[in-house]
Amino acid sequence: SHLETLVSLNNLARLLREQGKVDQAAPLLREALQGCRATNGAFHASTLTAMYNLASLLEAQGQVDEAIALYREELSGCAAAHGIYDEETCASA
Repeated sequence: SHLETLVSLNNLARLLREQGKVDQAAPLLREALQGCRATNGAFHASTLTAMYNLASLLEAQGQVDEAIALYREELSGCAAAHGIYDEETCASA
C-alpha cells in the first residue's frame, strides 16, 4: 500500500541518518512527509512522525529556522489531534 511505502521511506531515511548519510536521508524524509500529508492529512500519526523526523534531521544539519517551523507545526498537530495535555503532545513540546 501507499502507507507502507511511506513508512519504508521513513525507515530508510532513519537508517541513512544513523550511518551519517544525512544528505541522502533528507530528500527521503521530505518525500515521506509530503506523501503522508497528501494521503493521511495533517493530523495523522504518521504525518506527525514524519514531520518530527524531518525537523530533527534539519536541526542536526544546522537548518534551525526550518526545523523550528516544522517542530511548531508538529506540536500544533499533536495538540489538535490529541489535546494539549495528552502524553503525545507533551512529548512533542
